[in-house]
Amino acid sequence: MLDTPTTKLRVLIVGAGYVAQHLIAHLKDDFEVAYSHRRSNPPFDIPNVKSVYLDLSDDDSIATTLHETLPDVVVNCAAISSPAKCEQDEARAMSANCPRNFLEALHACVPDVLLIHFSTDLVLPDDEKPVSDGGVGAKSASRCICETPVPTNAYGRSKLAFEKALVEGWDRCIIFRMSNVAGPLAPYDKSGKFAQWVSNTLRDKGTVELWRDEVRSFVAMRQVRDGVKAAIQKYGVRHEPADDHEARALEAAALSPSETARFHHRARALRPAVFLHLNLGGPMALSRVQFGRAVASAAALDADLVRGALRPAGTAPLSVALDSSSFVEALGVPLVPLDLALREAFSST
Repeated sequence: MLDTPTTKLRVLIVGAGYVAQHLIAHLKDDFEVAYSHRRSNPPFDIPNVKSVYLDLSDDDSIATTLHETLPDVVVNCAAISSPAKCEQDEARAMSANCPRNFLEALHACVPDVLLIHFSTDLVLPDDEKPVSDGGVGAKSASRCICETPVPTNAYGRSKLAFEKALVEGWDRCIIFRMSNVAGPLAPYDKSGKFAQWVSNTLRDKGTVELWRDEVRSFVAMRQVRDGVKAAIQKYGVRHEPADDHEARALEAAALSPSETARFHHRARALRPAVFLHLNLGGPMALSRVQFGRAVASAAALDADLVRGALRPAGTAPLSVALDSSSFVEALGVPLVPLDLALREAFSST
């Protein structure tokens, strides 16, 4: 049965990792938020936030979750994000990072949902100049995606494959090509990212060696969460059945292919198409050594203890600088300087 209507948009965050946790904490007061996990029990309990079991490899699990939550917005944070694990088993990486069955379930259960998806800068080749994105509109996004060379790494190939699936099959979508994230510890399990690893290594070993030839547009967690919130506020549409007929059609759509197609057509007709393909990086491209020294300074450690080294040969690109001006223009969210991101990351340490 349908949930009791509320005035807030329903947001389903797929995943429970570092980025997902920050999004839950940032969105839960303004939206009706649920998050998904793949454990026998929820990893954490959050007041007024629903937790649901969801396995993207299990079609029944997907359908059950979507009918239970009936989201207006889905934010997909789920991925096998370790490049090394993706190289070891590309078939598994492709299944997890390009879940076409998830799109099919969205078509059947919530065909007018706004889908926000995190891609990666690792879909891009080496380029010392800042790389632009597809901007606003499915046509420009499609051209940008199609012109992206096949990545040399399995993680990038799996992510680019899903970008192509989205531009071909989902017309209410926002894709963020995101760089490495820097921010505070995750609010619920207190996990960290690369910045915390650098500071912990410096404290434990007295020195750390980082690559001086790998360059990324490190992005503040504040910018990520503010961008997602702005996208939801600007493009999310609250969907309650307009009448008893639509309510019955929604329930029947789970059981009948013909009803699914009918409900799909009606729901899509009532919701405006939107397609954004945006880079999500910080205002500066830095080497890992430069980033590490900025971390050391923010954490009140000796930046001279961050040593440089050349990166061993690998499949990931060395230099990826993102031009994120379209992100600012489309969503009205400023790029966050790295020093602010790191001050926030270590303000309680």
